[in-house]
Amino acid sequence: MAIDIIYVDDGRGVIIRTCDQVSGNELIQAHLEVYEQHKITKQEYHLMDNSWCSEYNVTVDELKVICQIDYKTSLINPDIIKAIIESSQLSYSLTDVWQAYTEDYIHHSKSFSDQTKALIWIRDLLYSCSSLDIASD
Repeated sequence: MAIDIIYVDDGRGVIIRTCDQVSGNELIQAHLEVYEQHKITKQEYHLMDNSWCSEYNVTVDELKVICQIDYKTSLINPDIIKAIIESSQLSYSLTDVWQAYTEDYIHHSKSFSDQTKALIWIRDLLYSCSSLDIASD
């Protein structure tokens, strides 16, 4: 499989790394695994690292299934943060299409060219959300 899933930060976060050629079925299976774990340990952020991906073989119908899984994830945590590191090897990105499908329920998503910027954005959002929770108590 061209996808690795790494749970970090005591399960609060997930890094999904793609490399080489990635099929829609592989992406669906990875999203299902992350969703099943999300039901057990509520995740706060996902980092999708596509920096080593050289080819997507994903149909529109497969992308819709991925978006449906993301919708279920958002029901568990409506404030989930999703950062996407774009592939430097691909001229076409699925991120814009995915964001168009999920904009009504994934409120914190952004694409990046490198991991450092993505992690800073995630950290800042986590901090601002936890500050709001403390202020509302």
